[in-house]
Amino acid sequence: MLSWSSASLCFSSKAGDLDDSLQHYSDCISHMQKEYGFKPEDLERIWPCAYDPIRDDAFGRASADDLDAIFVGYFFLALSDLMAARSRQLRNILRFIAHLLRIPKIKSGMEGVRSRVATWFYILDAKASAFQPGEGAVLQAMGGQNGVVADLNASFFTLPQAYNLTYPDEEYERDKAQFPFLGRMLYLVSMLHDITRLKHRVDCSAEIAKLRQDLDEHRDAIQSLQKAHNFQSRTRATFFVLSALYNTVEISFSRALGPCQSRHSASAFALDIIRLSQKLNTLYKTHFKGSPSSPPPTKIWPLPLVMAAIEVDDDVYREWVIDRLKMYEETGGDHYKQARKFVEVVYEKESQAACRLDWEQIMVEYNDGLVI
Repeated sequence: MLSWSSASLCFSSKAGDLDDSLQHYSDCISHMQKEYGFKPEDLERIWPCAYDPIRDDAFGRASADDLDAIFVGYFFLALSDLMAARSRQLRNILRFIAHLLRIPKIKSGMEGVRSRVATWFYILDAKASAFQPGEGAVLQAMGGQNGVVADLNASFFTLPQAYNLTYPDEEYERDKAQFPFLGRMLYLVSMLHDITRLKHRVDCSAEIAKLRQDLDEHRDAIQSLQKAHNFQSRTRATFFVLSALYNTVEISFSRALGPCQSRHSASAFALDIIRLSQKLNTLYKTHFKGSPSSPPPTKIWPLPLVMAAIEVDDDVYREWVIDRLKMYEETGGDHYKQARKFVEVVYEKESQAACRLDWEQIMVEYNDGLVI
């Protein structure tokens, strides 16, 4: 947490520099290695690796509280890597968490805090496949879509149980209202991995048709939710993020599995993302007193904005998104700076070619596939 907090203060120009964050990061990794004899960087030379009862004994003997602390600690380290655009270190942490999830004691005892945190790692891992094939190690270790939703369900009572009688009833009701949205988000974000995987396969028309059917079902469900509910502010914000993610997946499907379509053929989905982003900005400013320079507090961002800025067929809207990404750099760090530059590079190359290009190759050339 100190590493992430220091990075946040550094990029918001309030105090310190990135070296402070990296020192806390290094101290945490060193402590973990001393305690458990294993660190994420070790996986670079042995990946992919199977469960080893000798090497992984310390993790297998760890208490439930210690395992929760490991998952939470490494998630904050992952956020630090993301903020500082350290793709290699972030990739190692995703591999490390995937490895932990394969250790029998950990795999069979997923609940509470680490179940919820594991779903956050799942989102980061799925987003790593948005533009190029990702390893999908966390996705596989959690058992795919059904496995991760089961872990989400196992985490539902974590806060009410922790706070017991002091947990407000209205907070519990808000949690209950948002929960179906969170599950659908996990299904949708995993489709990014599926889309990129199918892009690199031949003779997979049946799988593509099934993916299209699933995406249509998500669209219908989201539209039904919108008509049926009058959401409270926090639930409405979650619904906006869910809707933006759906449109993001639609753009990904169009570009990866319909590359012969015209350059801006999915522009309608991009416009929806931009409108939803504007609504989120207003909501956070008026109801949550959020800073205009702070991105929405969701692990899905800034991916929808990146997709929208590349796909939208209107320079005014595109410039709005680019300005928004630039504004978010103040608190989002190098992650948002790299996202903005990636948008500009793709747009420039596609403008010169006057057609869609394979953004996978551009991503690799530009920043080694940093998670967007």
